[in-house]
Amino acid sequence: MNKKTLTTRRNFLRGLGGVALGIPLLGSLAGRALAAPGDPIKRLIILFTPNGVNMDRFFPNVDSGAITAASLQGRALEPMSSFADRLLVPRGIHMVPRGFGWDQIPGDDHMKGMACKLTAQPTTDPDIFAAGESVDFAAARSLNVGGKAPLVIQVGRNGNNVLNYCSYAGPGTPYAGENNPYNVYRAFTGLISGSEGDDRVMKRGQSMVDLVREDLNELKRTPMSGEDTKLLDDWLALVRDVETGMSSACSPDTVAALDLNGVDRYDMMDSNTVGSDGEFNEVAKLMMKLTALTMACDVNRVATIKFSSGASGPTFRWDGMNHEFNHHQLSHRNGRDDAEGGDIPGIENFITEVDSYYASRMNDLLTYLEMFNGSSGTMLDDSVVMWISELSDGKAHDFRNLPIVIAGSGGGYLRQGQVIDCSKDGDLMAQSGAPHNRLLTTLLNAVGATDDGGQPYSAFGDLSYGEQGEFDKLKA
Repeated sequence: MNKKTLTTRRNFLRGLGGVALGIPLLGSLAGRALAAPGDPIKRLIILFTPNGVNMDRFFPNVDSGAITAASLQGRALEPMSSFADRLLVPRGIHMVPRGFGWDQIPGDDHMKGMACKLTAQPTTDPDIFAAGESVDFAAARSLNVGGKAPLVIQVGRNGNNVLNYCSYAGPGTPYAGENNPYNVYRAFTGLISGSEGDDRVMKRGQSMVDLVREDLNELKRTPMSGEDTKLLDDWLALVRDVETGMSSACSPDTVAALDLNGVDRYDMMDSNTVGSDGEFNEVAKLMMKLTALTMACDVNRVATIKFSSGASGPTFRWDGMNHEFNHHQLSHRNGRDDAEGGDIPGIENFITEVDSYYASRMNDLLTYLEMFNGSSGTMLDDSVVMWISELSDGKAHDFRNLPIVIAGSGGGYLRQGQVIDCSKDGDLMAQSGAPHNRLLTTLLNAVGATDDGGQPYSAFGDLSYGEQGEFDKLKA
């Protein structure tokens, strides 16, 4: 048998993958076409911040009821006042497995906060990684075409221990975030570093099919069956149709509107030294834009943006802040990484400044998502965006009454403009009765993710620590 003249389906698809599907955006375009007509495309975006918050000034000034701009005034969430009626703030939810010695699992409270928050799974020895996948991976497996991995972004330096990961591809399999904005940008524009094709797709509006036409024609000259030839022609027609149809949402105009021109200046950035201080702010703002563009172009429907890492953090010296201590040292109130010494007077104000900074970045993201049309309003309306912190009170390393802010209703699945008391018997600091795995279950169903049997999730995480079901109070 002459192998040179034989083109099996596997080889054909492999060749096609190398030429065309190697450009991630083409793959996403085909994926968009595979979605059922009329079905809203739902998305899940998670913002994760470390070291807890200033609990006295974080939440709206009501324990339950309507969120208004007035209820956010003077609070850490004030930068999101224009979205007050689109926010959902659950109160009284505690993390499972529980920290601070309540559940006997490996690791200290920071390690548990990082590994357990998005997985609701215990940590295991010897690496103290989570024993199961995180909610973003579960959602992506269901929502993304081919079940491809979510977009995981790291703002700040990467590391290699449990304190640097919140996303898990599976048991004991932490997933590192991409911390170079240019790599995120290149992933969906299909750019090849150093080639003349840089930016042609997005900046100049050149057709992606045209961009790879020569390679595609070479592939077509390869002997192949009539069935495979038809498959290629049909696929090209499909890409053309979808490419045309999505031009209003994913175009050079979008890049310009998001002010992403110039992102290529990060091409040579060393991901091992990306700024903990100097570049942190600029990278954070860019990543909000890139996440919105990723969603608009339907390159990925699930993303996690993790800022900094547990028990560390930048020293905030921008946007009017001029802190002496880094975020972790602020969270301990003593300007140290340990528990020695008393509180520094006024240090709570600096923690609130950090909290407000992260609220501003979430506000940026919500604003960008509002730029794009969705099935039930805007892309934000179809989506669910959640901000969650590693801890509640950083000094106490507390796992109770977690700081959680949700925006977007998932196409009407979730309530909006409300603070909801989810606690057991109205005790916001209860240590049982409101496990956060039920929140993760609620989010999965809000975005239409399904379990391996194709059914809505009845539970997520390890039920020996958590509970079955959703938080029905959060549902519309």
